Amino acid sequence: MIQWENGSKTDLKVLRAVSIVCRHHPYLLKFLFEPDRPRLRALPEELLKEAVGLSSGEDLLLRVSLDLWSGCGEARVWELIELLDDRNLLQVVQALLFLRTKFDGWFGPVMRQ
Repeated sequence: MIQWENGSKTDLKVLRAVSIVCRHHPYLLKFLFEPDRPRLRALPEELLKEAVGLSSGEDLLLRVSLDLWSGCGEARVWELIELLDDRNLLQVVQALLFLRTKFDGWFGPVMRQ
């Protein structure tokens, strides 16, 4: 599990949501983020290029995670329905519900840019 000491409330909340998405694929968190600070370890486009060997489901979870973090994953709803098994689809829905609970200082990807 990634633990950032200097992350903002928003960073930590989105990390928690991404952790929910990746619950059954924890290696995706390491693939996405720097371990010691709230930052992707590379540009989203570079991460997507590096993800060539992932299964279609893993790739989609990666893109959902990028959408949650930066709005750059380009995951589509129809892909969630067609590609994810019930367990992983449920994790995505749970992450979305978790993010929907707002708190002071929350900014989504569009507001953070």
